[in-house]
Amino acid sequence: MKKIKISLILISIITLFICCEKEVEQPDCELNSYGTITISNNYPNPYDIYIDSVFTTTISGKSISNKIEIEQGNNRKLQARQVSGFILFPTIINKEYTIIKCNDYTWQIP
Repeated sequence: MKKIKISLILISIITLFICCEKEVEQPDCELNSYGTITISNNYPNPYDIYIDSVFTTTISGKSISNKIEIEQGNNRKLQARQVSGFILFPTIINKEYTIIKCNDYTWQIP
């Protein structure tokens, strides 16, 4: 009788652990559908960065940006526009990316 009670208690405890497993938490990028991009500016002049024609940040000359969050999507348009150091017209560099959530991308401004 005692063995049966112990067996039932053990089965109950095991069932409790199996039924009550914690749900795996999803990362923020999965929940909010974004990837990140890091931009490297090899020129000595600063550049303004636009994502889909919206100003995002300015990157100093000879520097690397922090990770910039960018919504998931096809053909996301990035533009780097020279802020200073030009004679007549600023250098403008365009790039398109297909962003997949939780992926990291890099863009090097030559």
